Amino acid sequence: MKLSVTFRHLETDRAVKQYIQEKVKKLERYMMNPKEGHVVLSVEKFLHSAEMTMVGDGMTYISEGKDRDLYTAIDQMVEKMDRQIREKREKGKRKNLSQRRKKAKPVE
Repeated sequence: MKLSVTFRHLETDRAVKQYIQEKVKKLERYMMNPKEGHVVLSVEKFLHSAEMTMVGDGMTYISEGKDRDLYTAIDQMVEKMDRQIREKREKGKRKNLSQRRKKAKPVE
């Protein structure tokens, strides 16, 4: 998956990029066809913000995390993204299961 990281009002840091890449790799396990991801890191006064947009499986997922610590904001962002992807995946499984039950004919 192609991942881009943008820093706004922050110095570019390889350690932060590496941290984000490790976290996003864990998210890719739950997606069938991840295409691209974009992360925007910014700071306003003392509040760090991390926003992420992921495209894959015919969907666009968006999440955001805010905290005084940059790494905590990134963790919040990844947790929200993980929750969205898992909920969508489970919803699809439930839908497929209910459709299979409707199609099944009773045994006589």
